[in-house]
Amino acid sequence: MNQCPKCEAMLFRRVFAGVQVDGCPSCGGSWFDGGELKALVADLDQLRGVDREFQPGIQPSARKEIVDCPRCENRLTEMAHPSLPDLLVDACRGCRGIFLDHGEPTKIADAREPPSAGGVMGASMVSAHQSISEEESESPRSAGLEAVEPALEPSSLDAPSREEAKLELILRVLGIPVVLLLAYMALQSDGLRMVGKMFMAMWVHELGHASMAWLFGHFAIPGPWVAWTGETRNILVVLIVAGAIVALGLHGARKRSWIILSLAGLLLLFQIIATGFASRQTALAMITFFGDGGQLVIGMLLMLTVYSARGSKLYEGWLRWGLLVIGAVAFADALHTWLPARTDFGAIPFGMQSRAGLSDASRLVEHFGWDERALVMRHIRLAQVCGLILASAYVLGIVQSRREIKAADSRS
Repeated sequence: MNQCPKCEAMLFRRVFAGVQVDGCPSCGGSWFDGGELKALVADLDQLRGVDREFQPGIQPSARKEIVDCPRCENRLTEMAHPSLPDLLVDACRGCRGIFLDHGEPTKIADAREPPSAGGVMGASMVSAHQSISEEESESPRSAGLEAVEPALEPSSLDAPSREEAKLELILRVLGIPVVLLLAYMALQSDGLRMVGKMFMAMWVHELGHASMAWLFGHFAIPGPWVAWTGETRNILVVLIVAGAIVALGLHGARKRSWIILSLAGLLLLFQIIATGFASRQTALAMITFFGDGGQLVIGMLLMLTVYSARGSKLYEGWLRWGLLVIGAVAFADALHTWLPARTDFGAIPFGMQSRAGLSDASRLVEHFGWDERALVMRHIRLAQVCGLILASAYVLGIVQSRREIKAADSRS
């Protein structure tokens, strides 16, 4: 059961004309999943029944300042209906759901009432409603109710303005290349590299060790300069990780994100192979390798958050730019280690580390039998794969932004 997006109360469900609607016992609001409001509008008496069923409580819960979708947790967007100036509709860009405050279902029903049943007021509202549907809206807040109904396209709720699309294009063109280049240049300084390691790259490095351990079914805790990992596989860890991956897939399905679904599918396939077919020696070698390897892969994933969906928390809160910087520093730090080692094996970080003992490179060579060339080239090949993924996402992101600009031009 989900919480009301406007207060802290738990929603409860009732059925109206075959449509399941979630209502709040505190504020009396109602939540319609994508398409449900459109379906219920066909029976105006049942739509008015939503207000009759969901009445505000005697002591309403405190109102939330930030309104999030109860289904997919995206930020709700407030829209005003031009024929009903006092009607503010809270709609979700992700799952296309709609939240109505108490009394708003009745207002919508009255606006939809035919002139014979609604009198002069009903006639004026229907006329206004028809004129709105015939004209293009000038802004997201001036769009009609149809703009938030998921069956109608294009939706002004999803479409950015031309200025927003142009800004996003500029950010996508410059974002990853500029930040990654600046990070790599800054890490040429020993002092700045130590700062970058201490506050960013080191944490990604240890998370890389731990995440690979989890996928192989080993217990692990990432910490500063070291990740404590178990030597043997633990069935409880296997089940917990599998459950987390399945939950990620369900989250992707709920958000209708093929990217999240694909990532969950790849992780689940990898976990099955890692826990079902890999030897203990292979598992420990991969856990060790995925320190700097994790900086490349996890750094890449953090940089890819710059392409977060419009309306998501990463996008609206600008958190994606902080993650971009962390990912770029981690990625550049790994490149700074392994690019010089292609031509100079003396650049490989062999030896003891003051905080973590024998270095990852030394363990891979001494304990797992990797030779220097294989050690270097495996890091370089992984960097090339991550770079190819980043380049592909970069091109697709620019193409998407250009399409949004063209779409905005066609609406103007």
